[in-house]
Amino acid sequence: MPEKECWQMDTAKLAREILDLTRTAKTEEDVKMRTDPALRKAFRQIGVDVAVVEYEKTTSLTSKRMDAVYGYVVIEYKGPGKLASAASVRKAKEQLQTYLEEEAHRHGSDIESSMEKAVGVALDDRHILFVRYSKTARILSTPVPIESEQEDLFPEARPQRGFQFQGPFPINASSLANLLIYVRSAARRPLTAADLATVFSPEHGVARMLVSEMYSAAMRGQRRSQFPRVATFYAEWDRLFGVVYGEKLDKAEQAAEETASLYHMPTGIRLKSLLFAIHTFYALLMKLIAIELLALQHGANVTSFVDGLAALDDDEVRIRLSELESGSGFVERGISNFLEADFFSWYLDAWSAKLASAMRGAIRALADFEPATPVLEPDWTRDLLQKLYELLVPKMLRHGLGEYYTPDWLAGYLVEKTGFDGAPGSRFLDPACGSGTFLVQAIHRAARHAEKKDTVRIAEVGHAILDNVMGFDLNPLAVLAARTNYLIAFSRFLPYVRPVSIPVYLCDSVLPPDREPDDDRNHTLFSPDTVVFRTREHDYVFPISMKNKGHIDLFTGLVMVALRGKMDGRQFRRALAGKLPLPEGDIEKLAAIYDKIKQLDDEHRDGIWAHYIKNAFAPVYVGRFDYVVGNPPWIRWGYLADEYRSLTLKLWRNYGLFSLKGHETRLGAGE
Repeated sequence: MPEKECWQMDTAKLAREILDLTRTAKTEEDVKMRTDPALRKAFRQIGVDVAVVEYEKTTSLTSKRMDAVYGYVVIEYKGPGKLASAASVRKAKEQLQTYLEEEAHRHGSDIESSMEKAVGVALDDRHILFVRYSKTARILSTPVPIESEQEDLFPEARPQRGFQFQGPFPINASSLANLLIYVRSAARRPLTAADLATVFSPEHGVARMLVSEMYSAAMRGQRRSQFPRVATFYAEWDRLFGVVYGEKLDKAEQAAEETASLYHMPTGIRLKSLLFAIHTFYALLMKLIAIELLALQHGANVTSFVDGLAALDDDEVRIRLSELESGSGFVERGISNFLEADFFSWYLDAWSAKLASAMRGAIRALADFEPATPVLEPDWTRDLLQKLYELLVPKMLRHGLGEYYTPDWLAGYLVEKTGFDGAPGSRFLDPACGSGTFLVQAIHRAARHAEKKDTVRIAEVGHAILDNVMGFDLNPLAVLAARTNYLIAFSRFLPYVRPVSIPVYLCDSVLPPDREPDDDRNHTLFSPDTVVFRTREHDYVFPISMKNKGHIDLFTGLVMVALRGKMDGRQFRRALAGKLPLPEGDIEKLAAIYDKIKQLDDEHRDGIWAHYIKNAFAPVYVGRFDYVVGNPPWIRWGYLADEYRSLTLKLWRNYGLFSLKGHETRLGAGE
């Protein structure tokens, strides 16, 4: 099928068309002959190859004929009004169940896995019914909520194994959106780590080309005079790299050459620039997966961001990716902070024809995958992002950097041992959350706790999760991965909770802005009435009044508005004084911060600083927690960055981390 601009299917219009076509239908054949052409047209519009459809397919076990089979989707048409009768609905369910079992035997030896991929559909002139299978005990939900359901409540059904039935539902925008997603998923590859590995691992050309071009772009971008924004982002990423990974990188340097060889890059590469490129590639894949997942919640329209994007010219691809990196698409879909303080949009400033070509290959490859997989088959996407990262960063390099990730099963065991059961009001924090493994466990426990009750409003559960399950991390890549994982785990709540601010923050839980540093050189910045946020670029001195979520949100929001409006310092000061009733001295400190951020913006070195500050203050105002659970990074004192050792020395002493003497130090705890 030729590529085109990103498609959008108006399912409300499709529903009106089908209802109108079948209004005078008298028989099952009437319903089929009037509905099937409209559905075929819709399937073709979303990229499904309708040429492979099988009509009137005879089953070998029952000799009955299935009306239409699109891969793993079986569609059975019924006469007018049939799905309004309990007896006819029961018969349709039995019939579809038989068909799915028959098709599973035909597809291969793993019968249950085949049935999990399959969907049975029954339609009459006014209603639609879905049949699905689960080989584990769980509640299957539709990818998009259907308007006729009492979706404010959790479904009455309990988790179960085997066939589950959804509907009958009225034929409307949301029920047909689900039909399109089911048919599309049958025609696409599932979004699993194993399937992604066949395209995006270093052994394949898509990953090799894009990482190589991003490395070249990163090397060009570090020349500040030519690419000031890239150089600024890289410098701050490099500062955080020293805190996260330490400065002793001998093993990683050795592994970097082997990694470069895997990506078919020449010898002599720079380790940090290579990692910056790989991290950017990984971040881009996560953003594309996330925006495709959110497209499922786009009202009456079934949309795709990546479909057809690769067909655009270089400038148009850059424009579309700029829209993605701005975060506007996430905000439009109700996720207000997904790309806050994101370091990995820098490649747009170092754009080139070669980078555009490599980018097109990755986008085209991702368009073959089904973004609804996390909703349709959550177990298939368990540990998806962690496994994807392990594909992109080979084991030898990860271990050279000291990266060892907590397996999902172990995180679940540890959360269970703490006693956290997800009850509303129980607050859960992972202060070094990495890719969010512990947060996902906490979200699942909160959902299971709610399912055990007779009547629980799903929106209330969603709000409780957002208020009480939080993560911090200092690594920008980890924060993006954790937000994506949080979004996937939270996907069942998304239709009922808007807007969503994902409570995962890029911040330092050990050295937040309100903690005085331990080095004597910087005490002049501190006083009892200030807090200081440090970056490679500048130290920002805030008044103590900003230890308040409402104040910091209002200030950073106003900074972003002022930058877009090109306000000078005097105009910003007046606007701020009108919004925040603070003492004159506090207003002056905040105005000075704006002046510095505006200077960076004027020098084309901005893009994250207001968001970055907003995130950094999270440990100051989020409050107390009942459970603090996680697997923090394990870095020896001698390997930490010099600056961070200086800033945290007093903490190490206060916690007795240098208290061991003599023979005991051989165990390593003295470090």
